[in-house]
Amino acid sequence: MDKQNGAAQSVKQKHLFQDLELQVNIDDTMATENDDLELGNIGVANDDINLLLQEAADAIRKEEYTDAVRIYERLLDEDIHDVERRSEIFERRSFCLERKGEFVRGLKDAETALKLKKNITNQIRLGEALTKCRRYEEALEVFKEGLEMDPKNKIITQNLVEMQHFIFSSFKGKEKDSDMSYNPVEICSQDPYPEDREMIQIEAKILKQVAGESPEIEVKTQDVKESARRLALGQQMLLLGNHKKALEHFSMALAFNPNNDRCWGGRASVFYALKKYKEAYMDLVQIPKPNRTMDEWTLGGKVFYELGFLVHGELWCKKATQLSPTKNCEPAILFQQIRTQRVYSHSCKDLPIEVRFSEYGRAVYATDDIKAGTDIFKDLPIVWSPIIDSVKNPACVQCAKSLLTAADYFGDNYLKMSQSERRLVKDNWPEIDIVDCEKCYQEKYCSVKCQKEAWDTCHKVICPGVNRSSAALFDFNDRGETEEDGMWKSECSPMILARIWAQIIAEAKRLTDVKNLTAPTIEEWALAKVPFRRFIAYGITNFVPHIPKMVQVMRDMFGEWNGIKYPISDNEFNGRFYQAACNAQSFSDRDNPFKKFLNNLKNKMSQQTVGLLKYMKGDPNPAIFAGLFPLHSSLNHSCDNNVECYDDYIDGRPAIQVRAKKNIKAGDEILTSYIHVNQPRKERRAQLLRAFNFWCECPRCKFQGDDGMTCTHCHRDVGESEKNFPVCSRCHSAWYCSIGCQRQNWKDGHKEYCKPLVKPNNTNNDNPFYPTNTE
Repeated sequence: MDKQNGAAQSVKQKHLFQDLELQVNIDDTMATENDDLELGNIGVANDDINLLLQEAADAIRKEEYTDAVRIYERLLDEDIHDVERRSEIFERRSFCLERKGEFVRGLKDAETALKLKKNITNQIRLGEALTKCRRYEEALEVFKEGLEMDPKNKIITQNLVEMQHFIFSSFKGKEKDSDMSYNPVEICSQDPYPEDREMIQIEAKILKQVAGESPEIEVKTQDVKESARRLALGQQMLLLGNHKKALEHFSMALAFNPNNDRCWGGRASVFYALKKYKEAYMDLVQIPKPNRTMDEWTLGGKVFYELGFLVHGELWCKKATQLSPTKNCEPAILFQQIRTQRVYSHSCKDLPIEVRFSEYGRAVYATDDIKAGTDIFKDLPIVWSPIIDSVKNPACVQCAKSLLTAADYFGDNYLKMSQSERRLVKDNWPEIDIVDCEKCYQEKYCSVKCQKEAWDTCHKVICPGVNRSSAALFDFNDRGETEEDGMWKSECSPMILARIWAQIIAEAKRLTDVKNLTAPTIEEWALAKVPFRRFIAYGITNFVPHIPKMVQVMRDMFGEWNGIKYPISDNEFNGRFYQAACNAQSFSDRDNPFKKFLNNLKNKMSQQTVGLLKYMKGDPNPAIFAGLFPLHSSLNHSCDNNVECYDDYIDGRPAIQVRAKKNIKAGDEILTSYIHVNQPRKERRAQLLRAFNFWCECPRCKFQGDDGMTCTHCHRDVGESEKNFPVCSRCHSAWYCSIGCQRQNWKDGHKEYCKPLVKPNNTNNDNPFYPTNTE
């Protein structure tokens, strides 16, 4: 790694810990809803229960798990008083849900089954469900209890072996689906923004001007049957893509019966397909709100999106989502696409990129061709703090500029210099102004401006000189320990969490004072939280029990400040914790005082200058910060990343620069890397699965293997009497069972990634946020 590029060349880290188990939203925990279609409340006679159970068992044998789940749901709708029978149904449905990849729902059913009937079968089911959710400590306790019930149970023994494999193995391909609980649609909130009320009124006024008069229709003698016939023909023509005929039939259907709401909706669909969005809007609003179907509300969301009325589009999509039986539906996805456009369109203005909402959540795409080496965008963090290992390295905590003095760098060597050498150092070392917080003297700034900015936006809430409860956090930070039992377990400082809450509270207080209120209302709190709403928070571990001391420190700090109370619930702590963990990026002051000193000396080469070399001890340790960057946080991962992150400046403040690593075509996704990619696939995937809860299926991972036990191309395992498959002699990252597989894999894509593996450079602290082991 080129040291001149500094900390931001390090890998983007999205989690502070590896065994993550709690799925949280930023401000609200969203319940998982049933994604399966309901069968309806059809009565089932008691004599038919056994028959239905047999049908479900047959479906399981055929691996038709969705059908089995539907049967079990039908049975659970019945009034079955037999507790043991109900327990059996929950246990079986849990098994099926797990096979479908719905691990959270499967766990809930397993817990219910065991509550209804405590037996070894249900004990095993719960242990397996917990294992799938990677809640290993709880699973271990459940299996231990099962062994007390049946000490020789082979199934439990096997499960314990498999659980150990999950934790410590290299996460081979057969575990790649072990976490399917990540659902970006459910994680992203549909909560309104504070300005929505005003925006909806502005859009409504413009809509009245744009829409014009009500749509005209030819009025004929009312004929309900003919209208229905024309409606059916219109729907048929629409499906066939014959929009002209479809429009004729829908219009005639309206002529015969203008009170048929489905005719208005059908014709609006045609207008939308023809890109006549204004006409589509006018037809849709003819349908009374209570009569609009989910599809019609969804269509309205699409129409408003195309017309540029984004708040209206969100409202219609939200209504459609409420009518949908599942959360992960078209209108819910459309809602997030519209919201992404609202939030990021301004940030991407004049940039060759746009942010979209994809199956993995937000993603950044190129809108133009981008050449390798092009600086794509810069980004400033909205909240940041030094990592624990850097707290002793002098830097302005408000802007991240290095405050390294000559005395800091040379230490005792400074006293050994001659007077002329010290003069040379003094004349060429940049002038460093250090301003202390006059309340606590624990934070340093590069200027009075930064000091005031920090105080107004954050520090006044957490300053130990004002908030005595903050002393425990600052004392822990000063100790520089990355691990302390019950307190913390990461290189990233908990100070970044405190700064998030402090910024929210300080802004809520400012808004309260502006309005001459005695305390913040819901509106002030909502406005104060807006900057952080764009940072997705996802994890599946409740981390509160792991660091109870730190949780209590935060609760004491923010329990009450200046008359304002901000309770830190478990969900609030986990939400902000994962918000920081999922989006943290390292950065530092690229041109620190030492580098400026060297540059100044370059033009003054002399014997005296050369004499300074004996006092120098190489590059100083940089003051590395962790920050949340609004645009950068939308970048997704690939082991074949096409961009890299570098330290840079925006208006003189340390920032990050995202630069193209290779040529990128318009329409391609902009992809960074969350980990060191110069390591074997099994290690990359293990880190990504443990730390970030996803199994990497990027092109590079697809065309590489793990070891000689499995063919990289056809995935055939080595037979008992066979030797390991031979490895690719060039890259040593793929293994093949035959020449045919090797040739085909080469054609399919391996040739793009067949390069000698370069070991990662571990001499620099370029991976500051990777979690310490919690297992």
